[in-house]
Amino acid sequence: DCSPELAGRLLTTSEALDVPSLQLWCERKLHALLTPETAISTLILAEERGGMALKSAALGYAASNYETVTQSSSWQHLIQVSAELATEVLKVIAVGGKQQYDAYKEGLQRR
Repeated sequence: DCSPELAGRLLTTSEALDVPSLQLWCERKLHALLTPETAISTLILAEERGGMALKSAALGYAASNYETVTQSSSWQHLIQVSAELATEVLKVIAVGGKQQYDAYKEGLQRR
């Protein structure tokens, strides 16, 4: 079994070594492991590495589960380290994060 932390490290390594198939596997694994506790750390990772699909998934998941996510310690951490990214989450919540998350899941399944 693979933890979100390990999948994140593997993703970073696969990008450094330019292994696209491992990158895709890691993104899918991180998506599958999204929970209210992991959504924000996954979002931060995606923002740092420029992974738009993973960022979209994490944003949508966080928005769909905003009541739990915004009560977490990781949410407080996000506000401290990136108010801009926290604002982006709030904007997605405002415009309907569930639609964005569902669209991402459908697109990922087609790959």
